[in-house]
Amino acid sequence: MPSVLYIHPAKLPGWVKRDGREAFASYQVMPVGAIGLANMLLQAGFAVTGLNYAMELDINPQFDLQTWLRRREVPLLVMVDLHWLEHSFGALEVARVCRGAFPDTPVVLGGMTASLYAGEILEEFPQVQFVIRGDAEVGLNELAWHLAVGEPRLPQVANLSFRQDGEVHHNPLSYTASTADLDSLDFVELGFLEHCESYRLRQSSQYGVLRGHWLCVGRGCTLDCCWCGGGRAAQEHIAGRHGLVLRSPNRLAQDMRRLADEGVQQAALTHDLALGGPQYAERVLTGMRQDGARLGLWHQQFQLPSAEFLDALAASAPPEACLLELSPLSGNEAVRRRNGKFFSNAEFLKALRRCGELELPVFVYFSLNLPGESEHTYPETLALARRVREVCPVHLLRMSNMYHTIDPGSPMATDPAKHGLRLKWDGFVGYYRYCQQPVEVEDTRAATDLRGFEAVEQPPLAEMFDQWVDLCDELGEDTCLHFP
Repeated sequence: MPSVLYIHPAKLPGWVKRDGREAFASYQVMPVGAIGLANMLLQAGFAVTGLNYAMELDINPQFDLQTWLRRREVPLLVMVDLHWLEHSFGALEVARVCRGAFPDTPVVLGGMTASLYAGEILEEFPQVQFVIRGDAEVGLNELAWHLAVGEPRLPQVANLSFRQDGEVHHNPLSYTASTADLDSLDFVELGFLEHCESYRLRQSSQYGVLRGHWLCVGRGCTLDCCWCGGGRAAQEHIAGRHGLVLRSPNRLAQDMRRLADEGVQQAALTHDLALGGPQYAERVLTGMRQDGARLGLWHQQFQLPSAEFLDALAASAPPEACLLELSPLSGNEAVRRRNGKFFSNAEFLKALRRCGELELPVFVYFSLNLPGESEHTYPETLALARRVREVCPVHLLRMSNMYHTIDPGSPMATDPAKHGLRLKWDGFVGYYRYCQQPVEVEDTRAATDLRGFEAVEQPPLAEMFDQWVDLCDELGEDTCLHFP
């Protein structure tokens, strides 16, 4: 039986010196699509072993990837995800080590960042032989069979970019997943992954307390927020997808029942259920109630939750095992609209009050450096944060105000001038170098160098961050968090 090895990289591999702020806990969650792909290959007859390298370093900082690889049989193929920009250096380092351990085994990358920069990666990094762009189900299956039996030929493999005889080739984007395709995949089973039980405890909003699981709701988006590299236009470019493709509500509810039966206490959802419309969200939540799946939900609200949704959620899931993420981004409503959030401060506070009445925990996100936020609008953000602290019960509330890093493929990256910005990075190499350095922000220039962009009229970001730290001291650092 031919074997395939899947490795989820760490941002920084264990052989690179790192400080405490570069701990791996934030980078241990694997792309949900990789779980579906691993189980797809298993069902096709391949033996699949998965290693969450970021998690292994968290369990044991002395974990040695090279030693682990040497103890394994030579695989047919090594899969490494490069989905999130934060793995731009770590994924290429893992690929390099795998090629050193298995010189005759090719490495394939996949994920949104790999898809966007497939050509540059194949031209500059010889340790990578293949990149599957966009949705990978058909292409990965075809590539595995090509390596196993010689068919299909490489130019016939869907969505594949590859290097052959020193030249980089890009096959057409001939496959984009449908609802039926997504419903056919198994996004739940983790039997292929080493230390899968440890991974369960690293996937919930209550890290190390609740057993959790990130669950695929769909792919794509109906929105095009300027800061997001997963929006409608980026998805069309990367994956050939037009709009949003959701899994069927029944299939999603079945997965939730399956997780609950396995003792999982919280499902983290990749999409806001409201994107499918109120009927879609209601069908999912009703399915949970009918199936008796007592499972908390970690739910990221793309806009504001309706009162009906909040009531249905509280009736369908144990509130103490839930978390709602709300992102006003700024206290200034014009800045908020500019960045894709279409609700007023009054509407936001009303939703928070309802969450408090239902005992639903919330995490509120602001952002320091999005277009439009300045030293002139920022006092409104600080004022809104104080109102949030007044309105929401302390035991239910967490808040943060963070720097955004320029997201590959986002409107800010593809048309910076439109958003009053200048880019400070050029192509994939900018992300690769960013991921090599520690996160330290000492002044405004350091903040913009570290995040890859600056405003044409640059506000004093370091001073604004210090004001947030002072606010956290005022409101209590258990509630009000600050990160560099």
